[in-house]
Amino acid sequence: MWQLWLVCALIFGFGIFAAKELNPRQKKRAALMDAIRKGDLTNVRCLTDTGMNLNFNYNWQFMRLGSPLVWAFSRNDRLIADFLIERGASTSPKSPGNAALLSSAVHGGNFDLVDLALAAGHDIHFKPDERSKPLASAIHHRAIPMARYLVSKGASIADLQIGDCRWHAMNSETIIFVHELGMEVPQNILTAINNGDWDVRKTAKTSPEIGGVGG
Repeated sequence: MWQLWLVCALIFGFGIFAAKELNPRQKKRAALMDAIRKGDLTNVRCLTDTGMNLNFNYNWQFMRLGSPLVWAFSRNDRLIADFLIERGASTSPKSPGNAALLSSAVHGGNFDLVDLALAAGHDIHFKPDERSKPLASAIHHRAIPMARYLVSKGASIADLQIGDCRWHAMNSETIIFVHELGMEVPQNILTAINNGDWDVRKTAKTSPEIGGVGG
C-alpha cells in the first residue's frame, strides 16, 4: 500500500507543475493539497483565508487523493487537520472525498485521528475504493500497536482477507498477530518463526519453499 502513496506523491508533484492548465478553482485546490503535502500551515492558512470550500474530492488524472482532510490525516499532520476542521472541513463520512478518512488516519499512524474519524461515524469495517480496510492497512505497515487498537475498537479477522497477508513481506510479529486473530498461516512459516529463522531470512537466500508462499 505504501507504494501507492509514493507513486501518488510523485505524480502529484508533476500535477502541481502542470497546474497552469487548470482553471482558477482547480489551481487553488491543487495548491492547497500541495501545501498540505509539504506541511506548510502558513500557505494552507493563506488559501483558506480566500474562503474556498474545503469539502471536495481531489482527483488528478488517475489519482484519487480524497479530501484535504483525508490528505492531512494520511500525512499524520494533526496541526493542519485541526486547522482545516476549524475552517469548515467536515469529518463526516458523507462529505466529498472523506470515504478513506479512517484508513488515512491508520496510514498516518495517529491514534487520536483514528478516534476522531470513529467519533464522526466512520465504519471500522469499511473498505474505501482502491484502498484497504483500516485493519488491513495497519497490517500492511506492520503497525501492530495500531492493529491492536483497531481490534479493541471492533475490528476483527473478518476485516482481513488472505490477500492482505503477503507473508514474504511480513515480519514475525505481524504474522503471529494475524495468526492469533484466527488467520491460517502456512506451517512452514510458523516453523521458521519458531526456529528464529524468519526475520533473518533477508540476510540469506530465501529457500524455495518459504519464498514461494503467499503473495
